[in-house]
Amino acid sequence: MFVPLALAALTLAGCGQQGGLFAADRGPATPAGMAPSAAVASPADTSVQVAQEFARGLNARVGSDTGGVRILSAEANGPAVTADIAVPTPAGEMLEEERSEIGPIFADALRSGLCAEETARAFFALGNSLTIRFQGSDAVPLTTVTLTSCDG
Repeated sequence: MFVPLALAALTLAGCGQQGGLFAADRGPATPAGMAPSAAVASPADTSVQVAQEFARGLNARVGSDTGGVRILSAEANGPAVTADIAVPTPAGEMLEEERSEIGPIFADALRSGLCAEETARAFFALGNSLTIRFQGSDAVPLTTVTLTSCDG
């Protein structure tokens, strides 16, 4: 595996930075990626509202560079959040076998970083999902990871 991809996995896991790639400027009670207004879900909150707020939080970070990993876009479609993220290596140069190894590594790293905060469990407990479409620095698709819980 290319060294930049290993570093990207560490970035997703939050190594070397407070809150990892999905951390937004927030107080301590705000979940990763969510704006402060979504930090405490009341019983009236729906999974769709929380997903929309999560996507807005990610979109606020579009273009930011964390260890060479960049959020490109995010959208909520019902309770499903989909984000596009670029990693610092060209995917077009990778063999299919190498690409197949990346998905599980990124899924574990993403789960580790995102679920380090208790509020991620609440996000998934509402029935929400998070799909990340990773692409290389050459804009070639690398892998897609979908999380539906913090259990792996």
